[in-house]
Amino acid sequence: MKNTIMRVFALILSVIFLLTSCGPLPPPGTALTPQEREEAQKNCIAKYTTMGAIGGAAVGLLLGGRKTKLEGALLGAAAGGALAFALAYGKCLSMFSDLNSYPIAGAQETAMRVGYNPSQGYVTKIEGFSIDPTGVAPGGRVQLNGSYYIMAPEGAKEAKVTEIRTVHYYDSSEKQWKELGSVPQEVTSALGTRRAEGSFDMPKDVPEGFYRITFTVEANGKKDQISRDLTVKSGLAMGPSSRQDNMQMAYADTHPGGKAVSSNKIATITVTSKTLSMRKEPSAKAEILATLNQGEIYEVIQKTGPSNDHWYKIRLDNGVEGWVSAKNVRLKE
Repeated sequence: MKNTIMRVFALILSVIFLLTSCGPLPPPGTALTPQEREEAQKNCIAKYTTMGAIGGAAVGLLLGGRKTKLEGALLGAAAGGALAFALAYGKCLSMFSDLNSYPIAGAQETAMRVGYNPSQGYVTKIEGFSIDPTGVAPGGRVQLNGSYYIMAPEGAKEAKVTEIRTVHYYDSSEKQWKELGSVPQEVTSALGTRRAEGSFDMPKDVPEGFYRITFTVEANGKKDQISRDLTVKSGLAMGPSSRQDNMQMAYADTHPGGKAVSSNKIATITVTSKTLSMRKEPSAKAEILATLNQGEIYEVIQKTGPSNDHWYKIRLDNGVEGWVSAKNVRLKE
């Protein structure tokens, strides 16, 4: 019993030492060098995993019997520290993630492209959001790419926009998604279209499993969001692929039974019809995102469907991605 008590006190002293020895965390938004960022990540993870260990020890003490309380404290501390890593990652998300957005089209150009009318009032719309890769190894990096537009009635020139990136983890034991953390950032934006680019670093000790990255945009009381699922597993990619290899299976992910066909060859399409609708999904009934003109050429980033009904996914200069039917284009590989 005496040895057990000494072990508990040693544990408590060690975790207190870790908490007090961790360096101070930089305020959110502080510009850091790669070395400073790595140090901040380590300090933040150490802070929250140590708190988890203390919490686990406390639970062990409270729930254990008289003889087992101290042993329970030891076991609880060990389990608390181990299971706390994913939650610690969520608490430290701002140290492991960044996002930068910038305007790519003004209000007038955007209104013409999307068919906006001032009578529609305030509109906040995410047009596209992707992650690369969709499967990453612990210690790897995930690239984020998205675009959205903010529109408002006549008279408004700009808007205060909140961009939020959130990470969830799938708890297989409870069969539900649990939010690990989110990072909001505010920008004052002129009306029109913006492009957002950023990244997530996955710590090498992060639990393997299924994660969900959500991109949310809020402005003028309107909100839109899109989520993408991420698999974290040893042996997968350590970072983003090149553009031509970035064949994300978006259609297969969002349409059960759908099969996406990918290729490593660089391919382009030329519009052969007088006009061609680019749609949100590979379906003739899907929402029209843009109208293309005869003779225009685009690089193919994904293709899907059977041989007699191919659809090609392309990306416009403004970053908007959509699908066009193979029946109205000429493919060159």
